[in-house]
Amino acid sequence: MKTIDSNKDVTTIGFRELREKSDKIIADVEAGKSFLVKRKSKALFRIVPVEEEVWNTVIDFTEIDPEGVPIGEVISAIEELKREQPEKYGRQNKKIPR
Repeated sequence: MKTIDSNKDVTTIGFRELREKSDKIIADVEAGKSFLVKRKSKALFRIVPVEEEVWNTVIDFTEIDPEGVPIGEVISAIEELKREQPEKYGRQNKKIPR
């Protein structure tokens, strides 16, 4: 799940306005605007532009060997990452089948 930065400029609209002006709101979202949709003064959901996901390189095995790396070395590198940074790469309370 992606966390949305709540500090961005967000326009608040009512649910009725969303229904009645959906074409304009869609165009605004495509242009980069974000909306907070409320019903009876209660926030229901946000509409935000889709951002291209950016993947972080964790391990670049081509630096080790451009021809390929044996699977055992890949698994060892992943296990080492999980030990070094369990909060980021570990899977608490989940067993990984082997």
